[in-house]
Amino acid sequence: MSQPVTLTQEEMNRLSSFQDRFNVSTKRYGEIAFQMKLLQNEMKQVETEMDNIEEERLIMMEDLQKKYGAGSIDLVTGEFTPATIDVSEPLPNSSE
Repeated sequence: MSQPVTLTQEEMNRLSSFQDRFNVSTKRYGEIAFQMKLLQNEMKQVETEMDNIEEERLIMMEDLQKKYGAGSIDLVTGEFTPATIDVSEPLPNSSE
């Protein structure tokens, strides 16, 4: 059976340094993973809000179209311009 050998102080210092660096990296990795989880939750909340905004916008567009008809709105002045119908184009579902 062989006898135990004691490592040099330099070897012990290097091993300790590796372990310390690994522990720091592991801690950083965990912190980043936690931040990513928080960001993913926040992104889901923002996506839900965006979906709600789009739904409200579509409802308002339908309401405005029922009230004023087809057309366009200048968002700066609030002016509504009715759509013009091109009579040279056949209407959908019309027989030619």
